[in-house]
Amino acid sequence: MKVDIYLTTTFKGSFASGTGAYGILLRTMRGQRPAMREHYAGWSGISIQKLNVRAAVEALCYMNAPCDVVIHTDNQYIKYVIENGNTNGKFVELWKSFFAARNRMKSVRVELESGHEYQEYLKGKLAEGKYTVIND
Repeated sequence: MKVDIYLTTTFKGSFASGTGAYGILLRTMRGQRPAMREHYAGWSGISIQKLNVRAAVEALCYMNAPCDVVIHTDNQYIKYVIENGNTNGKFVELWKSFFAARNRMKSVRVELESGHEYQEYLKGKLAEGKYTVIND
């Protein structure tokens, strides 16, 4: 089974600290029909990079069976760490959770995209603000 994970984030503040939210859309095929699952969350007192890491970790932790995963993101840091395993000492506990989930998958690949096919949809949902904001 193949699952595409689409990540989109919004952020306000300085690079190091602000308020942001992410939208996650997981898409797979069940027979001939597409099946999708969405999740949205907000964070305050968080850096833009940590927000992206939280989105990637949460998305991959939704997977409950080994499959081939493609993560679609516009964040170069996420792609770099997933492909190289070098966290540069940042967000170590979050990355441990990600790599533990990744090790349960058949494969995980990252597509770096400035705009994926669900980006505007997810941004629209985030703009509605129907999610809980958690303090980091």
